[in-house]
Amino acid sequence: MTDTNTVYSNVTFVKTRKGMRETTSTPDETTYSEVKVSKIKAPSEPDANPCLNCPDGWKSFEGQCYYFSNNTLDFEKAREQCQQQGADLVKVSSKEEQKFLAAAVAPMITNHDRFWIGLTDSEEEGQWLWMDRSPLEESLKFWVSHEPDDWKKEDPENGEDCATLGERSGKAYCWYDRTCKYPLRSICEKPGMPGYLMCAGI
Repeated sequence: MTDTNTVYSNVTFVKTRKGMRETTSTPDETTYSEVKVSKIKAPSEPDANPCLNCPDGWKSFEGQCYYFSNNTLDFEKAREQCQQQGADLVKVSSKEEQKFLAAAVAPMITNHDRFWIGLTDSEEEGQWLWMDRSPLEESLKFWVSHEPDDWKKEDPENGEDCATLGERSGKAYCWYDRTCKYPLRSICEKPGMPGYLMCAGI
């Protein structure tokens, strides 16, 4: 009996005495010649959050919810707006997520319109951190070719310390650094909640 995923039950002891076979549910000092075992399947664990949903006006992707805000706010106020909704400025954790975000913002942007994402090097120039303070991974950098450049024309003291996504539909996939004081739209992110709206086939 090597099946570690099986729960065994209903054990019946069979003993031999004077050529007779009898069964008992309470073993004693008799030598047992057989043990009969029936088995039942272990109860399966329920899937973790098999179905998730997002609030009205939010987009869903791989268990996360995203809100593309039309309010133009500076970086800190944009983050506060996300936090008021139980979210934070978006963290890009995969190439697939970046593609999803780029596809979502592409039809929304015109001219130099961009969206704040949750990435900044305001603490130390060149050390880009997400809002959860995790560092930007080398394999997940999507800067346009000349960025980040910390251009200081708009903010001579601080330069450009906050990251944005998108500039015209043709460059929606790329990131740009921008002064954190500039009013822009933003992308909020939070986990999906248990529900049914994201279940396949529903």
